[in-house]
Amino acid sequence: MISLEPGDSLKDGDYTIQRELGKGGFGTTYQATRHLPDGQEEIVAIKIGREELPNNQRSEREQKFKDEAQRLKLVNHNHIVKFIEYFYEPTIYRPCIVMDYIEGENLHRLTQPGNGIPEEQAIKYIQQVGDALAAMHKVKLIHRDVKPSNIMVRHGTEEAILIDFGISREFVPDRTIELTKQWSEDYAPPEQQLRRFRAGPPLDIYALSATLYFLLTGRQPVSSRDREYELKRYKRDPQKQDVENFVTNKTLRRAILQGMELEQKRRPQSISDWLKLLESPAIISPTGRFRRIVGYILSLRG
Repeated sequence: MISLEPGDSLKDGDYTIQRELGKGGFGTTYQATRHLPDGQEEIVAIKIGREELPNNQRSEREQKFKDEAQRLKLVNHNHIVKFIEYFYEPTIYRPCIVMDYIEGENLHRLTQPGNGIPEEQAIKYIQQVGDALAAMHKVKLIHRDVKPSNIMVRHGTEEAILIDFGISREFVPDRTIELTKQWSEDYAPPEQQLRRFRAGPPLDIYALSATLYFLLTGRQPVSSRDREYELKRYKRDPQKQDVENFVTNKTLRRAILQGMELEQKRRPQSISDWLKLLESPAIISPTGRFRRIVGYILSLRG
């Protein structure tokens, strides 16, 4: 079993491990120092292949890392974690992906349980991530694991960054694809539980809508599996009931419900279409209206 310690070096001394950041299905992520040729240093994040891989799976796992690195290369966006490089580390027999280190916290931890975060702030984060997803979809990529813990907010800013592309996948419209059985159940639509389905933007739209619900309420979404069971047995949708009970803004309520439709074809078919639901004047808070009125009055004086 491999466990890197602070001070361990990778890639012939180009990187020095500082601390472990977390573990995921595809590997462990560390904070590290990158030593640049000009003597400068920068803090980075390095995702290293999962431990205890049988030899017969090693090449497959390395290919998955190469695929993730390639996906990150395809999309250059302010709200997507920046890819730096891929390399294989022979001293630990593991593939490594180097990314920008985001000094901050994820939205799951920033959201107060049972209360959520301010409405205007939630909308801003969701719009930023929506723009990032639109950039992915433009190059025929779906993220497949959008959720609050995969969205980082940089310290001292309101800048949301989408991370963890380990299970993202290329899609071709109207073509059935086969995917690995990996997802976050509370944020995954019904079709993601199938091994073969027509992939596309509606999958990420469901997850982003569920994320907006969580940010506004501080409550976990009801899994699509439980929703389907309740509908079949009791003719009721517990997620719809929760949205109606806990989301007071009617415009946001409508956006969440449309985005979380259980039938893929009933959801908006593009991120841009779904984001338009957030642009209605009805979602402007009283504070926002007041600021706009003051701005208008001042412009008249000028």
